[in-house]
Amino acid sequence: MSNQDVRVIIDEIAKLSQTEIQPGEFYREVLSRLTPRLGAAGAAVWLSAGESVELLCQQGLDNVSLMNGHYVQHQQLLAGVQQSGQPNLIHPGMNTDGSGLTNPTPYLLSVCPIKLGESVVAVMESFQSAEAEPQQQEAALRLMTIVAGVATNYHRALELCWRRSLDSFSHAIHKSLHPTQTAFIIANDGRSVVGCDRLSVVIKRGSRCRIEAISGMDSVHRRANEVRGLENVAKRVLATREALTYPDPSVELPPQLEQAIQSYVDESQTKFLALIPLINDDDQEQQQSEDRRKPPEILGAIVAERFSGEPFMAERVESVAHHASRALANALEHHRVFLLPLWKAIGSMGWLVRARTLPFTLVVSALVIALVLAAIFVQTDFKLTAEGTMQPEERHYVFATVDGTVQELSDKLKQTGEINVEDGETLLVLDNPEIDMRVTNVEGEIDSTNAEIWSIKAFLSYSSSGSGKSTDINQMRAKEAELDVALKNLAVQRELLNEIHGMLTVQSPAKGTVITWDVENLLSSRPLSMGQTLMTVAKLDGEWVLELLLPDKETGHLMDARKEFGEDLVVSYILATEPHKTRYGKIKKVAKSTRLDEKNGLSLLVTVEINKEDIPKLHPSAEVTGRIHVGKRSIGYIWLHDIGEFVQSQFIFRFF
Repeated sequence: MSNQDVRVIIDEIAKLSQTEIQPGEFYREVLSRLTPRLGAAGAAVWLSAGESVELLCQQGLDNVSLMNGHYVQHQQLLAGVQQSGQPNLIHPGMNTDGSGLTNPTPYLLSVCPIKLGESVVAVMESFQSAEAEPQQQEAALRLMTIVAGVATNYHRALELCWRRSLDSFSHAIHKSLHPTQTAFIIANDGRSVVGCDRLSVVIKRGSRCRIEAISGMDSVHRRANEVRGLENVAKRVLATREALTYPDPSVELPPQLEQAIQSYVDESQTKFLALIPLINDDDQEQQQSEDRRKPPEILGAIVAERFSGEPFMAERVESVAHHASRALANALEHHRVFLLPLWKAIGSMGWLVRARTLPFTLVVSALVIALVLAAIFVQTDFKLTAEGTMQPEERHYVFATVDGTVQELSDKLKQTGEINVEDGETLLVLDNPEIDMRVTNVEGEIDSTNAEIWSIKAFLSYSSSGSGKSTDINQMRAKEAELDVALKNLAVQRELLNEIHGMLTVQSPAKGTVITWDVENLLSSRPLSMGQTLMTVAKLDGEWVLELLLPDKETGHLMDARKEFGEDLVVSYILATEPHKTRYGKIKKVAKSTRLDEKNGLSLLVTVEINKEDIPKLHPSAEVTGRIHVGKRSIGYIWLHDIGEFVQSQFIFRFF
């Protein structure tokens, strides 16, 4: 290979090292250029992974016997080269470091470590013919050494770029003190720093592990199988307090953990996974300083995943985890502060005590204190509000006493104006064909029975002359007695049916005015049921009252006030038609029990006596709003007693 060829290869690799490509792609391009020029059967690049190495990329390894049972031995041989840090030519069966490990292949190995500072980041090797001339072997090793130098520059630039990303990441994750926001910043910004496809943040709460954030997602779907599976893996790994890398043939996992990981990998199709615990460094330092046996607190974990390509660098995940643990520890500690929102609010009010705003603050504070004291000590009237209607006190309801259809309305009910009726006056007539038919049937049975009785009487009269047999005469007399009893029963039935028939005529129960609106349209030809209310007759020139429906929750205050101040408490009220004028009345009576009202719910009926002379126009069922005076209470109690009673009934009573 000429010097010109060497310069071309070096220039191409140097230009390639200045681009922003991943190590796997970079080394694949390097091997594709280097392997043919070296005349090698194959070549590979191995990444450092602690004290061992992992295959990053290769070309032509299928042509050598490396994969035929010598992989682990060869990997251990390269680990020794990594530790020595020197390029070397290793002949077949040759031992280089006295460890007893030899080259298991029939090829000459040209091995060259790639250094970054004093540490080896990768090992590059080529498989050449063992029969090559020594000069060719040395030339190949020199070329690989030069390429390793270019690769060192690539790693140096990559390391510098990564350090900048890590610094930016470290600043970003400390911007928020909210655990969830911090977790999302760690997940989204940390993914590019690690160089993985997905980064998740797990927070440990007691014995539970909860995924708080996933890179590229605005929220976490708790019921997803992948989320539940990863939380299960995190719970089992954090119980060991050790980091996990998958796959790792050198580590034998417990069956329960291995089963959980395999189940998650099958569900998510993850190719590489690293789970690093987030340990509270401050807690760890405190434990060491106090010489306690209690282990440091585990805050959670970060989980890096890659679904294809080469594995990510473990040290990058550990660096991200180190910075993330500090930020998450600060956020969780801040979030655990008792009454944190209150202290934040107080802290944000610091401007109130500055010199420029201090007088204003003092004035406002004095007003607030004065209002609070007034709410506690100033007494005012305590009033219970109730909705209701204004009604004549004397009212009579007209009911249908039997089933039927309205056949005829009285002429008065057909009037459009005020309808005044007398006591016992006919209001309407109902029609019930069934009752008429029953009356007709009973009348027919009575006539038939009377005819039979007259026939028997005629027979007995004829037989009294001695022409009839005594047996027939006795039978006829018994039959006559039987028919007399049946006739009496039929007479009773007729009397009852006539009484029921009379109920078809509906009469006014008292003298007064019909206050039901539009009775004609309401009842004309309408079928009615027994007990149905037809109309209301009221005495409009009598006394008037208010019928207020007091909510059930306020009845306790009413009963206490009636015991303390008497039963005739003062009630102030306003009419819906005259809301600007307040009138007064007194409680006349209170119902013994509550009732369910469609509008007001469970309510207590309170009847209030009023002076009808105060109201120029009295309208039945006019809407009113009344306020029952039940004594004096502090202003604060009047304003807040509803809230206090709600808390007492819904919380204190239920839980204490």
